[in-house]
Parts: sequence; C-alpha cells; structure tokens
Amino acid sequence: MFNSKFYLVIVSFIIFLLPVSSVTNFAQAQNSDWYGAITAGQGDVSDNDFDESSSTSFYLGNRYARKSAYEFGYIDLGEFDLKGFSDSYVEITGFEISGLGIARIGESSEFFGKFGIFFWESDGEALGNSVDGDDDISLLLGVGANIPFSQSVGLRLELVDYLDVDDEDIINLSIGLFLKF
Repeated sequence: MFNSKFYLVIVSFIIFLLPVSSVTNFAQAQNSDWYGAITAGQGDVSDNDFDESSSTSFYLGNRYARKSAYEFGYIDLGEFDLKGFSDSYVEITGFEISGLGIARIGESSEFFGKFGIFFWESDGEALGNSVDGDDDISLLLGVGANIPFSQSVGLRLELVDYLDVDDEDIINLSIGLFLKF
C-alpha cells in the first residue's frame, strides 16, 4: 500500500520529534515565539530540459526553544516550461513541515538550517494536452537567514532543495518578509 519512501519520511519525522518533545512541552514553552513569513523566489529543476520558474510561499512557525523552531508552509513552485515547447509545462505545489536549527549572527540576525518533508502535487500540459499529475512525499533541505528591521518585522532569505520531486530535484531561492506575533 505504501512505498518505502513513505516509511523513510515517517521514520525521519519521528526521529525529529523525539528530541523536540523531550526538550520542551509545547503548551508551556517559555521561549514560545510564533511567526509568519511570505516569500517570492525562483526555482530551478535539476534537469536542464526545463526553464526556471517563479515561486511563492507562506509559512507559519513557532520558535519553541532558543535554537530551534518548527514550520508549516505552503509553496507554489510555479510552472516549469519544457525548453523549446511553449505549450508543455509541469506545475508543482505542496505543503511542507520542517524543523529548523538556528544560530545567531551578530546581535539580532539569525542563520538557520532546515530539514523537513514536502507533500507535493504536480500537474501539467504536454503539447497543449492536459497531463494527469502525480503526488507524493519528498524530503527537503535548506539554509537561510532572518535579518530583522525591528523586533517584529524582518527580511527572510532562503535556499531550499526539494529532493526527488517528480523524479527531479528542485532548488528554490527566495526572499520575503517575516512577522513575529
């Protein structure tokens, strides 16, 4: 019923949650800090047969410890056109759940590493005809930085590699705003 990738993702997620749950009680975390982010960027498929695409994403996260956070996000990676064919493309969207490890840079800026799972769906068109898409679960790895303008608003820079999405890796570079609640 489920493929081996499904079990790998579930085991990875459980391994991530074990230290999180032992370090803090989410309901009573003293360092709790909710935030949201909206970004725009550009994605590139590892297969050179596709053009780059524009992306948008939305995140909701919680900084449950000084050096750790978790995020839920939605990303539209956009339409990747097949080079040389104006009527052939694949569009990829999905939801992600990620854990972040955070390190301070200077007095207020932060650098983060990101690991998570990506629940994606692809749709497309080939030579003007609709193509039934696919959906699956993949891993994601990323790095980024949060550079605050004030205590509650700042700039977010991020580079994420979505691994094995529709048999290709997609690297997405984005920039946007974050807001602490």
